[in-house]
Amino acid sequence: MKLYFIRHGQTNENKNGIMQGQIDGTLTELGKKQAEKSIEQLEAINLDIVYCSDLGRAKDTAEIINKKLNLEIIYDKRLRERYFGIYQNKHKSLFNVEKFISENDKRLEFFSVKKDNQIIERIFLFLNDLEKKEYKNVLIVTHGGIITQIKYMCDKNWKFQKTNNCEIYSVELETLLLK
Repeated sequence: MKLYFIRHGQTNENKNGIMQGQIDGTLTELGKKQAEKSIEQLEAINLDIVYCSDLGRAKDTAEIINKKLNLEIIYDKRLRERYFGIYQNKHKSLFNVEKFISENDKRLEFFSVKKDNQIIERIFLFLNDLEKKEYKNVLIVTHGGIITQIKYMCDKNWKFQKTNNCEIYSVELETLLLK
């Protein structure tokens, strides 16, 4: 089964440097255009179904894309972005990613932020359920943090690069489940 992960379109919060986490957010006009533009690539794939995070920005992106594809959309909270605790709805400059990665178990300020292993566990639960289905090509509308974990699951030497809004990343389900 081939999985096509796509990050939601740009939101007002993305544009203003706000850490959304599990805050819904609103697509900008550019975000809507990004979703519409991705349809070209996606129409070339014989997709069977759309799975989507239940957060508003992902739902809005999926619904724009699906106006052309006309597929069933299944909303799944396991595809949500990481919960950023006290940092949600705050400017990105307040969250020190390097300290989070190296010191998150030692610093009280990071206590409320979900850890990578918690995100990966949630992703595996979703993937294991998906494995039971008979799909060939699945579109998954989600968030940058989820796609980052997927890329890392595929390649432990992967160096972080931000996933752009409406960027598509494809991988075989079997590749993820073997890791």
